[in-house]
Amino acid sequence: MWVCLFFSVVFVILSHGQNRTKQLYICQCFSVLSASVWFHSHIYRRRRFYHTSIGEEGITGMQICRDACCCFLTVWLVSLIFEVETIQAQCPKPIGGSHMRISADYITQETFLEGSKVVFECDVGYVGRAMTVTCNGETWKNVKSTCQRISCGSPGEVMNGWYDLTEGVEFGARATAQCDKGHYIVGSKVRNCMAAGWSARVAICEVVKCGGPPVVANGSLLYQAEEWYPYGEVVEYQCDRQLTLVGPRSLHCSETGQFEPDPPKCIDVICPTPKIDNAVRVEGHQPLYRYKSFVRYECKKGYEMEGESSLTCEIDSTWSATLPTCKEKKTPEAEQGFFSKMKEKAKAIINTFLISISELELYIPG
Repeated sequence: MWVCLFFSVVFVILSHGQNRTKQLYICQCFSVLSASVWFHSHIYRRRRFYHTSIGEEGITGMQICRDACCCFLTVWLVSLIFEVETIQAQCPKPIGGSHMRISADYITQETFLEGSKVVFECDVGYVGRAMTVTCNGETWKNVKSTCQRISCGSPGEVMNGWYDLTEGVEFGARATAQCDKGHYIVGSKVRNCMAAGWSARVAICEVVKCGGPPVVANGSLLYQAEEWYPYGEVVEYQCDRQLTLVGPRSLHCSETGQFEPDPPKCIDVICPTPKIDNAVRVEGHQPLYRYKSFVRYECKKGYEMEGESSLTCEIDSTWSATLPTCKEKKTPEAEQGFFSKMKEKAKAIINTFLISISELELYIPG
């Protein structure tokens, strides 16, 4: 009995602070050792017979069974008490901080013995110092640590464009390529900030190109045509001799890859010769009258003009204003009465003068 108790105490001392596996191993060793000591003391040392007051007796089976049960029961009770103490000191699975996860070595374990250490790592896309926590009683004693998002830095320089970094340059952000006006993207437009850096390659912005400019009937380019024209390039048109260019003279290669605005037209503009009675042309072109030709008329003597005296040939082959008219001038009635009286008076004066002369001739001595 005292031997079993002794080994139980030694078991408690040696197993304290050990993990559960070592404790069970020590318990098994001491159980075997206790059984061996008991067996030696009760079998080999007591194999001789001794005498009693009743008579000579040997070791009974009941005595052996009693001593064996006592020994094993003592060791089992001590280990059971320590087992209860050990279970009460276990810690649940710890919870990491923001963007942290438990190391793969401990991911399947749900409980941890006192003194156990667990390592936390940062999630993918985050960086920081690894954190180790220790099971202290039923709680975890940890060292404070934080995980921060990885920065991918600059996504690169886009020729003839730029990256929109509204979302930033840290893990999970997107950089969207934008091209200057008149350019288009070649390659991936979006780059994602990942754990290993930016995805895809730097985008390229190429200039928009226009094919040959539109052909104008009865007209031609001022310079020799090219196979293609870059964005912003300008071409100019001219019409064949004596034809009028209607519309814009110049076109430019737009961002859509087409020339703008619509091309001009070359047309033959001729206005009819003005026919104005009692009027003469005093200024301007002579027939034929083409686009923008200018003439000015005046009425003949004794006539006055009604309407515009100057005319311009318009693009629709008509004159800029309605043709004027020349009307005969009229003498006012007051003037007619005044001249009539003066005429009559002049006649009377002349008649009087003539009569006077006739009378003088009659009295001249012969």
